[in-house]
Amino acid sequence: MTSFTTFYLSRVIGKKVMDSNGKTIGTLKDILIESNHDSGNTLVIGVKLKLSNSKESKLFSFDTFVINKTKDKISVKCNNPHELSEEVSQTGLFLVDVILDKQIVDLNGRKLVRVNDIRLVSLTNGTYVLAVDIGMEGLLRRIGIALPIKRMFNLVKLQIPAKLILWEDVEAIDFSNLNIKLSKTYSKLQTLHPSDLADIIEDLGKKSMTEVFSALD
Repeated sequence: MTSFTTFYLSRVIGKKVMDSNGKTIGTLKDILIESNHDSGNTLVIGVKLKLSNSKESKLFSFDTFVINKTKDKISVKCNNPHELSEEVSQTGLFLVDVILDKQIVDLNGRKLVRVNDIRLVSLTNGTYVLAVDIGMEGLLRRIGIALPIKRMFNLVKLQIPAKLILWEDVEAIDFSNLNIKLSKTYSKLQTLHPSDLADIIEDLGKKSMTEVFSALD
């Protein structure tokens, strides 16, 4: 049976990262994923840490990081971290910088939505982006009150409706803060009907509108 751990981005951002001796290495600031974001299995490849003994942040390979969840408590550990090159950081996507709190396209709903949180899964062969949370629960989780609110709702037999979109069904929009243009940017938008695409572009800001339109075939 395959073991796995699911967790939300908001639960690990700001977490202290410990080594095998329990010493703090740094604070987790962002997670880097493959730039091939049109794949349904997008791999986590890096972690940006603000180092404990320095004011600067550095990017490390995710290979030596382990994220554990025990009784809903998240811990992040790392042994022998090794840095990733600047070239790698420029060809991947940082989840906090590029996806979280940004507008994306829900390809099935054919509309723009805002990302409140991101769900990931750790398997034996790696950690992957699973889905984006566009619902109220994601917002409540971000400010740390999702659990007490859910318990209160349970008392009156109500639920906060989950609103998750599978990663393979979304398209990121805002790449304005990246240094280079990704080779497969907006590839999923090409699959939409022109009338749906026109409606989506019309709802974008002027800068994003121009960028998306000029990138399309």
